[in-house]
Amino acid sequence: MGALAAAAHVSSSHLVRLFREAMGLPPHQYVLQERIRKAQQLLLGGNAIHDVAVTLGFSDQSHLHRHFKRIIGVTPREFLRQSR
Repeated sequence: MGALAAAAHVSSSHLVRLFREAMGLPPHQYVLQERIRKAQQLLLGGNAIHDVAVTLGFSDQSHLHRHFKRIIGVTPREFLRQSR
């Protein structure tokens, strides 16, 4: 974030505020939501939950599970069950 802020000639905290104003979320939350959106696609494509977690850079399956449930409202397995 520091390099991007320097390139834009603003402080890192100001860049985060600008991003939040434009996108409605701070950068970290935006990236996390995008990772979960991609997880949904991969799961629907037939990928195993563990493989999705590794592919998207989550530390383990429970890390994916925790964020998936917080953002989507159900676990990855429940999401798959409901999608079928």
